[in-house]
Order: sequence, then structure tokens, then C-alpha cells
Amino acid sequence: MPAYRGKIKRIQPDGTAITTLLMGDEHHSCISTTDGYAIQMADDGYYHYLTRRADQRLTTEGMPIVRGESGRSAADKLLLEKAVKTSEVMAFPAATPQTKHASATQTTTEFSKMRMHNFPVKGDFKGIVILAQFQDAKFTYPQAYFDRMLNEEGFSDNGAIGSAHDYYYSQSMGQFNAHFDVVGPVTLSHNYAYYGADKKDAFGNNTGDADGAKAIAEAVQLADSLVDYSKYDADGDGKVDMVYVIYAGYGENFGADPNTIWPHQYELSEAGYTIKQDGKTLDTYACSAELYGTEGTTPCGIGPLCHEFGHVLGLADHYNTTSSYDYELGSYDIMDYGPYNDATNVPPSYNAFERLSLGWMTPRILKDPADGLTLNNIATSNEAYVIPTNAPNQYYLLENRQQTGWDKAIKGSGMMITHLDFDKSNWTGNTVNATSNHRRFYLVCADNEAAYDAVAKKETEKNDLYPYLSDNILINDSFTDESSPASETFGYGALDRWITGIRNSDGVVSFDYMSNHYKTPTNLHASEINDNGATIQWDDMAKNAGYNVRYHKMVYESTIPVAYTDGQHTLDASSLTLPTLNLSAENGQFAVIVKAYSQAGSTPVFTVSANGKKGRTRLSATRRNYIFRFDNGLTQTDITLDVAKSSAFIDSIVVVRGDGSAFSGDTYNVPVTGTAASTTNAEVSDSLIAVDTTLVEGIPVNSYVLNGLEKDTYYTVEVQTRGSESAKESPWSDSLVFFTDFATGIKTPRTTDSDKIPAEYFTIDGKKLSHAPQRGLYIERRGKTLFKAVAH
Repeated sequence: MPAYRGKIKRIQPDGTAITTLLMGDEHHSCISTTDGYAIQMADDGYYHYLTRRADQRLTTEGMPIVRGESGRSAADKLLLEKAVKTSEVMAFPAATPQTKHASATQTTTEFSKMRMHNFPVKGDFKGIVILAQFQDAKFTYPQAYFDRMLNEEGFSDNGAIGSAHDYYYSQSMGQFNAHFDVVGPVTLSHNYAYYGADKKDAFGNNTGDADGAKAIAEAVQLADSLVDYSKYDADGDGKVDMVYVIYAGYGENFGADPNTIWPHQYELSEAGYTIKQDGKTLDTYACSAELYGTEGTTPCGIGPLCHEFGHVLGLADHYNTTSSYDYELGSYDIMDYGPYNDATNVPPSYNAFERLSLGWMTPRILKDPADGLTLNNIATSNEAYVIPTNAPNQYYLLENRQQTGWDKAIKGSGMMITHLDFDKSNWTGNTVNATSNHRRFYLVCADNEAAYDAVAKKETEKNDLYPYLSDNILINDSFTDESSPASETFGYGALDRWITGIRNSDGVVSFDYMSNHYKTPTNLHASEINDNGATIQWDDMAKNAGYNVRYHKMVYESTIPVAYTDGQHTLDASSLTLPTLNLSAENGQFAVIVKAYSQAGSTPVFTVSANGKKGRTRLSATRRNYIFRFDNGLTQTDITLDVAKSSAFIDSIVVVRGDGSAFSGDTYNVPVTGTAASTTNAEVSDSLIAVDTTLVEGIPVNSYVLNGLEKDTYYTVEVQTRGSESAKESPWSDSLVFFTDFATGIKTPRTTDSDKIPAEYFTIDGKKLSHAPQRGLYIERRGKTLFKAVAH
């Protein structure tokens, strides 16, 4: 969790008050004067300025006591020439952030791969929260208070607008119903400094608490008589899903005593603790403090808990974990500085990326140019737009944030634009924005000034959302390749997907998309379809620009002559089974051509088998092509290559439909014998593949006649508005699918697996529909597969 960025008053042993700042997080931190000098508490209990010894280790030796700028003596000012600036300390290499995540959950959509944890995030969830106090710091508030703060609907103490349960229920739109069982307090065996004292690396840098994990290890064991841990393994993997500990007193993140624990999330096993209770392993944990700030008895709100529990859910830190100066998303994000919003009582809403990665939002992909698009408040609508780019795993996300509800304490209202450059290793390593010149997830600031108010020493965060106005004068309402900031990708140039005319009115954001391009042709349909042609028509989008048409001949994958190619395998007295192939065409005839050789002096038996038949030959040290001809191919055919008692080196494998006569030259024919194990062809999907593409440019009108097509053949066609001096070309339209003699019907059978693929629907003449019709004949496409269907 990042450090509190406000000014912090500290009292020296002689009663002198000094004003300080705190930089960093639980992995690397530094206390600073308001004019940027690094300071540290010395053995005498006073805060002194830091300097570096000859070996580069930080030290307070010989440095004056901190008195504040106005209290510095002439001698102090002279010694400050040797003092180290906070920026230098924070730029020093820090330890690798220790937030840990489980393996990525593999699912079918490209956005769900962004989820970096298999923690259950839908349905009812029950978590365990343990209250832990120290020998020298006891709880101010009773267990009942924390139970209310975490679970009570409408919890409103100290300016809160809801409990932790309310927060997650709201962010997930009711999909995640969390309840937290609160037990304790339990009393740990030592004072808080035993667990929370800052440890130092070889150069004297603070690198986190000495053993914060030990406090949690003690707490979970002391609470064993109060908890049945077996009830907290929702996914049944043998591990308690998480343990949350609220510890008595203050947290170091607020600038409290450096010996207090800094809120964090970690794994007990990574810290060297192996704990099993009630038949379950306890590992993943998170913790935060009871009290807010550095003095008084104000309770801490749910902000820090929601940040650390976000790690449990699988979210990484979105602030720069190696710099306290770089600005990423600030108060607009719970995984950045948002947990401090409204004195920790009102954390901000989850942004679009967080909702997408946890599966709480369905992405709305922006593809075609459009005017007057709108976005409602994400907190109530759960809607956002995703803009793909030409760069792998890079996206822009658009969402509407308003200063109401959970977002009441963010700095501004309007369209929030974020840039995502996803890389799995950066998320699992919790280094999302650790590299300043290659940030992976950040807010695009409308005022082009990415800075925390505290660092910029002025109010700039309020101008981060679009449109940017200053004194009610519009300064920036566009995000384009030419605007400032400009829309671009990391390493792949300009985005070329302009967002213009951004407005924020009555809580609704509106904008135009790709106004620099012509509109994509719509209402594409076919008429006069015959054996060798069709007439294609569409709505006229640009009367003076003209159009391009491209069409593709489609053939069934099962009829393509070459079924499979592969190469570069070594078999050491082992076998290799190829992917299951549909080899039912050509009356089941197919051939396997293998280029292989053996070690010098070795002539091992090499076998190729399929569906009960096999061919055998001996290899030599000379590279040679061997052809195995089969006549027992099925819709699901497995081919196995095997070598016995030695090694075979395979340069290439080619599987062809038919007798393989095209490969007869310079090959050794290996006889195939045996009886087919099966003659039954299972029903399988047969994908259509584009094998021929034709592009026609410069069509002046909104129709085109395709001639010279093949009978009884599927074709797809797309249309594009051509570019001109006034605008660029449009994206290609959605594909129109037609059959040159549809009376013969669509032959592909439906299979159970195909039902898992999202469907698109077309009329029998190929016009795309928004949904399946209630009556009549239509075409259903799933992936590359088409079906004829009848709605009654």
C-alpha cells in the first residue's frame, strides 16, 4: 500500500514538532522533510538528516537533528551540503515487491486472461478476520465495531457510506457477496516493534518490516480455538482462501512510529511459515491497522482493507512501486492512492480494467466510427468501452466517473481514459508500473500533467478526466494522434482511433469515435445469387469517396490437400501422437510423409500407425523421406510415430489427404498393413477456411456484381469506404456470408463443442442479424463453422 501523501507532524524527544512527508510503500520507504531531505530516527530517538558513508551506506552519524527550515542553524546548513535528498534514496534499487499471486486463470475471453488469481470472485464468500493486539498496543474498539464496519449494510460511522460488504457488492454489481467473520482480539507475544521494526539492506535503505508475517503466523494459531478454518476453503483446494488480520494501533503507512507494521498482503509460506489448522493450510493473508493517522483514536476506514483485499482477489499494485513521484491513477483507483479517499472511509469505485479482469464486466468493443456515443456512470451502469490497438495486448479503456457514491472523493468527473499494456509477468511480479519509461496501466491525464497534487504542489489531479476545463473555458475535449496528450501505443506508433467532442453533461459522457475516418458500410446484403455470382449492395456512406470490396472463397478444412505439417522432433525410444485430424475425405485415403534419420551405426525400427493399421521401416544415418499410405481415415484420426530402443531425428512431418502422389518423387514407400480398428465417422465440426482472396478497389457506387464464382461454394465479402482528402478509409464491414447455390443446403452438422462458441446469425442470403430469428430459415455461424437452422 502506498504511503500517505499528506504532511505528518512528528515530535522530537525535546518536544520540538517537525513537519515531514512519507514516501514509498511496504517494500521500500523513506521519511522526508518538506524541502526534500531524507531523514531517519537515530539511536538517540531524534530524527537526523541522512548522508552516505564512503561505502555508500546511509547513516545519520555526524548529521544534525532535524529542526525544520526556520530552525536550522548556520552549522546545520553547512552540514546539509552532505545530506541526501529523498529522491536519491527512493531512486535506489529496492527489493522486489513481495505481493504474491496464484497462477493465471485460463478462460476463453482475451480479457479474462488479465485475471491473475484463482480466488473465488462470484457468489457468496465468507472470509475470516482476526483482531490481533500487541503487548504494548491494545485495541481501542471492540470486536462488534469491526463486525459492523465490515458487514453492516449502510454502515455510516465516521463519514462512511457503507461497509466492506457493501463496497464489494456494489463494485461487482451484486456478483460478489462477501461476509467477514470477525474473531478476537488475540494478544501476540511481543511488542509491536518486534514485528514491525524496519529492516535495512546493505546500503541502509528501509526494505520493509522485520517480520510482519510472524505477527500473522502467531495470530492464526492463537485464534485456532475461536475459528474452524475448514469453513473458509471455498474452492476446495486444501487452503484457507485468505486470512485478514486487523492489528491494534497505527500503521506505518500513515507516518506513525517506524516500528509499526505497514499494511500489506503476502504468503506465509514465502516468509518461511508452514501452518495447518483444522486440516487446512493457511497461507494467503493481508493486514491493516485499527487506527487512522498517527495520533488520536479515530478508527481507520475500509480503504486500506479494500486495497489489501484487492491483492487477495488478484489485483496488483497500480502505483509505481519503485518511485513515489510517478503518477499513475492516483485517487481514482483503489489499487493506487484511492484507499486514502475521504480519510480512508470512502474508497473509489473499481475501474473498467479491474472489473474486466475479475469477470465483473462484459467488455464493449469499439470498432466502427460512430457519432454521439454515450457512457453512463460506471458505478451504476457497469459499462465501459474497450478500444483494441494494433499492438499485442494493448488497449485503451473508456469509462464515466462521477463524484457521487463511492466516487464522492475522487478529484474530478468525466471520461476517464486509461491505457493498458498487459504483460503477465509484470502482473504476477507486482511490477505493473515499476518502470517509469514503460508504464503498463495508467490514467491518460486530460491536462497532460501526470502528477500527484502533493508532488506538483498545486491542484492538477482534478483536471485528469475529459473534457478538461479551466475557469469554465474548454481546454481539451479530444484524444487523438495530434492532441496533447496524444493517443499512441507503446512501440507501435499512433493509435489512429480518434475520440473527439467529449462532453460531460448531467452525469452522462458523450463523444464521437474515429471522426477522422469515413463510416463503415452497413446493411450489407446479397441479391440475385446464382451458380456463379451474386450482387452485393450496401448503404451509401460516402457518395464521393467510393468503396473497396474484397471477397474470399471458402472451402471446408477437411478438403484441403495438406492436413498437417510439423517438424524438428527427437524421439528417444518414445512415441509422438499428432493432433487429431479429420481424414475422412478422399474415401479415407491419406499419406504421412516423414523426413527422418538415426544416429550413426544405429538402424532402429520406425513405425507410423493410425486406426489399427501401421507401417514399419528401419532408419539409417542418412536423411530420407518415407511415405506411409493409409486408406482408413476417419473424421477423428490419431496418427502415432514411434521408434524402439534408440533415437530418431525428425526433420519434417506432412500429412496429406489422398494417396500422396504429389510426393512420390524421392521418397521410400513403406507398406502399410493391418485392419482398421474402426469404420465409424463421428460427427465433427468442419470449419470453413479462406483459400483465395480477391480485392476490388475504386467502386464508385454502393453495389457490386461478383462474377466467375464457383458453384456450390461458400463466399464471404466485406466492404470498405475508401479514403479521401477529407477523411481516412473506414474499417472493413462485418462479413457477408453467401452460398452460390443455397438450395442445396448447408451441410455442416452441429456438435456439442460448437455450442460453446458465441454465435452470429445471417439470413439465407447472407445478411447479418443481431439475434436468431423467431421464425424461418437462417444461417448460424460459430467461429468459422456455419449451420443451417430453422426457427419455428
